[in-house]
Amino acid sequence: MKSESLHGRSGVIVVVALGMLLIGTPLLSVSAATMSPAEWFQIALNTNPQSLGCAQMIYPSTTWTYVKCSSHTAVPANVGNGADKVATGSTTIGLAYGTFTNESGITSEYDPAWNNDYDYYSAQMNTQTFYTTTSYTAGTPEVWQQFIWQNDGSGSNYGWLSQELWLPNYYTNNHACPTTYPTGLSAWTPYPSTNPVSCYTTGTYGSTNTETILPTALNDLLLEGITGQSGNDVAKMCNYATDDCYTYSVPDIFGLSSNWKDYEFNVFGFGGGPSSIATFNSGSSLTVETHVYDASSNPITPSCSSAGYTGEQNNFNLGTCSSGSGYMDFYESN
Repeated sequence: MKSESLHGRSGVIVVVALGMLLIGTPLLSVSAATMSPAEWFQIALNTNPQSLGCAQMIYPSTTWTYVKCSSHTAVPANVGNGADKVATGSTTIGLAYGTFTNESGITSEYDPAWNNDYDYYSAQMNTQTFYTTTSYTAGTPEVWQQFIWQNDGSGSNYGWLSQELWLPNYYTNNHACPTTYPTGLSAWTPYPSTNPVSCYTTGTYGSTNTETILPTALNDLLLEGITGQSGNDVAKMCNYATDDCYTYSVPDIFGLSSNWKDYEFNVFGFGGGPSSIATFNSGSSLTVETHVYDASSNPITPSCSSAGYTGEQNNFNLGTCSSGSGYMDFYESN
């Protein structure tokens, strides 16, 4: 998609205005009695909560409501390179979001790593690895960050929105994970549990509960990652079919707001590494749309890079990629 519009499965069109990174008062002044879903989505995307934790906004309300977080913790993914298309920014990224369009032929999806159960998958937005100095680690470690939404299968009414912050190879290099961590994040956990290599941390409260979205309705899903919001990083998931959005915020301990240059967005297996594969029926296809802005909401013109950062996979073949001001699109099919 080469414009700055979001097209929902139900035909809702949301124009993304400049000023995306603002917190607080919505950019539009619209009464709830007359506000359309398109106007509401613009407000939901243009504003963010100001505190850590879990929040929800449901049409036609224009206020973020803090909700009880789930005890669910996202299943950690291996750190490694995969075959994917990555948007490489020409300058530091402040906000990125991804959607799926032109979904065709999808009737089923399962994950062999999760007992071949149907409708287990994740949508992930992953940063590149980079080196940074933090007060919670030794030296200048390699780091990596994920904004993740997981769909928990057709037998559940739940999805989970979360973030994971990684220290690739930290355990190997230091023979332990860091012992200190900031408010808003959990203790550093070795990964894998046997013969650990890396360390990761998640939000203290696990994740934000959302509803489920079937893989036959990926056009209804939007996943957004925002950095540098009052010292926090924000994951945001919106569902066009139900007119609601969710957020999950953690402290920006890696300084992502000064270092985010690449991002990967796609649909993958539910979690757990390379054996976790979002396996779609033969004849499936969709277009992956990624959008990228700097901290002042100016569109960035990314390049199409062949790379990948997550361990999970899908069974698509990558097609043609194109990019322009504020966007990168690519086609995938099987």
